[in-house]
Amino acid sequence: MQDGSSSKTNRSRNFFKLSDPFEEVGSPDEMFKIMEGDTVSVADILFKPNELFGDPASHRRQIKKKEFVNVSFTRTIIRHVDFYDCVFRQCLFVGSRIEECEFHDCRFVDCNTHKIEFKGVYIDPVAFNDCLSPDEHQNIGTHLYQRLMNNSKDENQPAFGRLASFNFNRWMSYQLTYEAKKTWQSSKVKSVWLQLTSLGRKLWGVWGAGVRLRRFMTCFLVVILLFSLLNFSLRTVMGLPEVDSFVDAMYFTVITLTTIGYGEITPDETWGKVIIAGQGFFGFFLFALAASTIFRRIGT
Repeated sequence: MQDGSSSKTNRSRNFFKLSDPFEEVGSPDEMFKIMEGDTVSVADILFKPNELFGDPASHRRQIKKKEFVNVSFTRTIIRHVDFYDCVFRQCLFVGSRIEECEFHDCRFVDCNTHKIEFKGVYIDPVAFNDCLSPDEHQNIGTHLYQRLMNNSKDENQPAFGRLASFNFNRWMSYQLTYEAKKTWQSSKVKSVWLQLTSLGRKLWGVWGAGVRLRRFMTCFLVVILLFSLLNFSLRTVMGLPEVDSFVDAMYFTVITLTTIGYGEITPDETWGKVIIAGQGFFGFFLFALAASTIFRRIGT
């Protein structure tokens, strides 16, 4: 099974059509025979029926260690089929509906998931890391992760839900950037607003998008370090005679950001008061964000 992956679409092919040559498969039984056969590769197939169902009353169909290449499941309902260690490469899932299926250690590479739907599915959003190009398929990616987010919520999969939510925010920023470029000629004001909104989404993602606590804590520690360096470097300008060392500056920064304010270190200069007031306000914002992030983790 090939290891290579790419989030960039092969520009030599039509993203909404199979590459020639391919063969048509006209029945679910024939398709299952191919998928459950001895060959590792399942390639160059247009699956014509609109249903591919396993039978949960007898046994679920299990497809293991297969690489699907240039296979179309367009407008197909796939139900009660479990995939293990499979790779889907340059496949079409346009308008597909995946129901009551499981995907374990699977990957989707350069696949078209336009308007795909999920219901009762076990699937890790990581499987789609190499699926779409952020430069070309912004709306498809936004829809994909929104559907994954909804499925994870319905199926009580909090870890998958957080990851899907994080990626949804990321793809929304791509979509907003694309819309900003598209509207630049017709409305520069709207374009600038969309760019600023996209930037806000990106910054929100840097801080964990409200779902990644570790990323938030890392950024918080970086902010403490940067503010401590600022307060130590400008201690004379800010009027902080009590700050004699970097440790003093870090202590003062933590006290300011946490809005505890013991009062043993206070700025004497006007600029110092302005800067520290700004840091205190920023700290209040950070703790509100921390509370929201922690609540989401505990709540899910």
